[in-house]
Amino acid sequence: MLIPNKNSQMIKILLIAAFGVILYVVLENFGYVLAGVRSFLYLLNPVLWGILIAFVANLPMRFLEEHVYDRIRKKEGKIARKLKRPVCMIVSYLVWVLLITGIVVVLLPEFIGGIQRLGTYLPSILRTAQSTVGQWIDGLELSEEIADAVSDFVQNLFTLIRDAMTLLLPWLINFTRNITDGVTGFFLGFILSFYILYRKERWITSFRKLLYAFLPEQKADRTVYILQMANDHFSDFAAGQVIESLIIGILCFIGMNIFQFDLAFLTSTTVAFFSLIPLFGTYVGAIPGAFILLMVDPAEAFWFAVFIIVLKCVEGYLIYPRVVGHQIGLSGMWVLFAVVIGGGIGGFVGCLISVPIFATVYSLLSEQIDKRIHDKLSNALIQEYPVK
Repeated sequence: MLIPNKNSQMIKILLIAAFGVILYVVLENFGYVLAGVRSFLYLLNPVLWGILIAFVANLPMRFLEEHVYDRIRKKEGKIARKLKRPVCMIVSYLVWVLLITGIVVVLLPEFIGGIQRLGTYLPSILRTAQSTVGQWIDGLELSEEIADAVSDFVQNLFTLIRDAMTLLLPWLINFTRNITDGVTGFFLGFILSFYILYRKERWITSFRKLLYAFLPEQKADRTVYILQMANDHFSDFAAGQVIESLIIGILCFIGMNIFQFDLAFLTSTTVAFFSLIPLFGTYVGAIPGAFILLMVDPAEAFWFAVFIIVLKCVEGYLIYPRVVGHQIGLSGMWVLFAVVIGGGIGGFVGCLISVPIFATVYSLLSEQIDKRIHDKLSNALIQEYPVK
């Protein structure tokens, strides 16, 4: 009876030692490992795009299948059941395509107009800044030596700008290549998403078979439960956050027009876009507009800042609890923690996906804590009041 225990302990020791060796090798060659991971993710770029597009398109498709199709179809039968998935999937893609096309057609001219108006402001902003700096330097009554030093500094600054412009061309070439690769991956992922959605039940069934084939039944059940919980958190968060961002953008546009702030459409668009980031996304989106107004009219910039603070209060106390609500199950402190950590790791995309990921981890941890407390309280009661 002792031999199996010794063998199991030996296996655990070997596994721990192997894990330590692998961890040491990874840390010693972390740069190469990171480059390999990036290369692997680059190869998987179309697949990741396909999964993301399928996830987004599945939201309206699931609603159409569960609540719309069965109510409007006129005939019952095998053909109607077979047409359910293709019809709902095509309508779902059409909804997103029309929505994105409408946004581009309506917003792009206004956005370009705002950029052009911003370009007309730049000369006056530069003249104001140059005049302010000149008046400040004249007021200092600098000596000739210091004036020469300032002149040298300005000359070095222009040299730095020239060198930066020289380095800008390779960056633009690399940026264009990345954009081209991203567009290619997006279209390949778009095609792949059709296959994922059309046979999503088959994909899910195959994945479950894989889990139950290589994992014990209890661990496989736990994995399926965690994935279902993560899917619910991602779906609720994505739908609620998009609706909230649209509401914030519309309210910002209406308010800026009422108070006659300049660049209303451009600023409202950036506010709506960055509002996808919880908590402080509205402030980040308002920074460009506030900076421009500060250069043109500081008083107007002040009242714009007051307006954004009021708008953020309306969002935090009225819109967010009702649209997103407590579906993700996180308090404001934990949302801030998740956004900061996710942004530090993955940038803008990390800010977006960190909240549902952290909500899933938080829910699982809360379940384990409640279970352990319940078990301890049950054991304490049994010891205090033993069954006779």
